[in-house]
Amino acid sequence: MRREKTGEKRFSQSPAGFGRCFSRGCMPGFSGKSQAAFPQTKGLGRFQNSALIRCEGSIPQNPLMRGSLATEPRVRTLSQIPYENNIPRPLAAGLLIRCEGSIPKSPLAGLLLIAALVVLCSGCSSLVNLGGRALDGSAFQEKTLARYRSPAVEGLGKVEVREVREKTGGRSVTISPGVMPALVFIGSAPEAGEFRLNSLRFLSSHTTGWNEFTREISGNGVFRVEGDQAALRLNGPVDPLDISEGKIRLKDTRLMGEEALQALRNREERITALVQWMYSQDGVPVFANQRSFERYWKPILFPEQVSKKKRPRTWNEAGAVWARAEDIRWNIRYTEILFPKELQEVRNSGTLLRDWEEALSWIYLEYEWDRIIALLGEEIQLIKVK
Repeated sequence: MRREKTGEKRFSQSPAGFGRCFSRGCMPGFSGKSQAAFPQTKGLGRFQNSALIRCEGSIPQNPLMRGSLATEPRVRTLSQIPYENNIPRPLAAGLLIRCEGSIPKSPLAGLLLIAALVVLCSGCSSLVNLGGRALDGSAFQEKTLARYRSPAVEGLGKVEVREVREKTGGRSVTISPGVMPALVFIGSAPEAGEFRLNSLRFLSSHTTGWNEFTREISGNGVFRVEGDQAALRLNGPVDPLDISEGKIRLKDTRLMGEEALQALRNREERITALVQWMYSQDGVPVFANQRSFERYWKPILFPEQVSKKKRPRTWNEAGAVWARAEDIRWNIRYTEILFPKELQEVRNSGTLLRDWEEALSWIYLEYEWDRIIALLGEEIQLIKVK
């Protein structure tokens, strides 16, 4: 097997050897543990480095794969493919998947399995929208009864509305803007075309994990259907309330229940304080997308992390008094000049940088919240696609 040049040492052929190779990726064809490395793929969600696939189990004569798929933390897992403008960012390093159960010996079945894994890894938007819920099965407890989609709307992309039946038998509608597919508004089933917004789900993914939460919201809207045509509009403001549940994944660590809830609420407080400070600054442009948001704010928030030519003027005027935290030397003099007291220790301790790296899309959502709600307040025409 040819070893991929990916910047880190990849495994070579296992003692038992490899079976057939399909599309330059190897499919093990023997009993016991085996490994395979996929080369760079094309299309959405392409990998900058090889995705690592490890298969453990025996090879049955039955060409149908048995068992289940699980993920192991390498750098990212299936649900950790970040989106930007409805396009998944390229992964920075390999994805490690463990196949628990049996792997087919049949070449045709093996090819089908390889194709399925590549599709999963390459970032199907519907899977990413489900986020970490896809891993524990909760994403599949609702059935889509109808799906409607709009043409591209400026500032929102293609808005999708689903009418769903929940496992409990109840019905609801979900709304997701194309520019932020990890954001899903959930409302009651429309009565006479009107519905209540009850909650939202959001997945903020990053290179080593994700933040996933459900947040209670208060608002209402109109969703009227005539044949294959539909119209959507939110009425008035939508007030975000408390985070009611959530999960956190950071490398090998998973937080759930009350522990995750408290961590998410603490991070929410810091993000709210940061966004309020951002809005208090003069001369801030309107951002076309998350990437432009990141390009503008990162040099201001973390000049220690960018090249000298990108540092703001305030950096040169501040002088330098250094303090080290989390292996980074922070200019605490710059912090004192630019940031309010409630954010100074957050920045000097490295916590603000962790929030930025682990919850950038969440920060961007909070910053753009009013604009998203205002755009959804304009009537949007949709067409039934399912």
